[in-house]
Amino acid sequence: MPGARKNLQIPVVFNTIPHPAAQSLSVQSKGEGMSEKSISNFQDRKSIRLKDYDYSAEGYYFVTVCVHNRQRLLGKVDVGAGPCAGPVMELTPLGEMVRKIWNEIPQYYPGVDIDEFTVMPNHIHGIIIISGRGGRGNPAPTGDHANECGVGARSPRPPFVHPTLGQIVAYFKYQSTKRINSVRNASGTRFWQRNYFDRVIRNDRELFQIRQYIQYNPEMWDDDEYNST
Repeated sequence: MPGARKNLQIPVVFNTIPHPAAQSLSVQSKGEGMSEKSISNFQDRKSIRLKDYDYSAEGYYFVTVCVHNRQRLLGKVDVGAGPCAGPVMELTPLGEMVRKIWNEIPQYYPGVDIDEFTVMPNHIHGIIIISGRGGRGNPAPTGDHANECGVGARSPRPPFVHPTLGQIVAYFKYQSTKRINSVRNASGTRFWQRNYFDRVIRNDRELFQIRQYIQYNPEMWDDDEYNST
């Protein structure tokens, strides 16, 4: 989890997306006496993305990606050691690989940061921050800008364009699938589910609650909607 948090203006948008785990999404802050807060009211199961929403807009996005057929390939939830130990995730080599590739996202997209993240046995939860710095989100120059001598000249650099959330998730899924299939000698095999679930985080309170939900997700594994196979 990164130590520094960027103070971005979070879009005030309520994204009603079909997030199975979020049907009962509630968080209780540890040691702060915070009562349980429901942060979801998901109703629309036909459309995963918000209609007409700009998913390249600066802001915080909560993302969940599931392993194909919910296979538990990324690890297992076990009881930790010590008198105060609770459930903890023990990652498989594939789970470690997934975590490593997630952490590489800002290296590929310098205009993107990552926040709280967890790997579960058959899915991942994470927060992606589109923050606005320049990088590989820049589009390729277009148009014919040849000089008078007929020698091609470099096109003027266009304004920076943020990558969309879909492009970022697609990059993560592609890179992790490619590396995992290489290790498993399973070229062309689907690793992740076809789509993903997302939520536009609308304010600081919701950001706090989702961070807590992700951090303590292993403790809720017994009741997790994805724990059904």
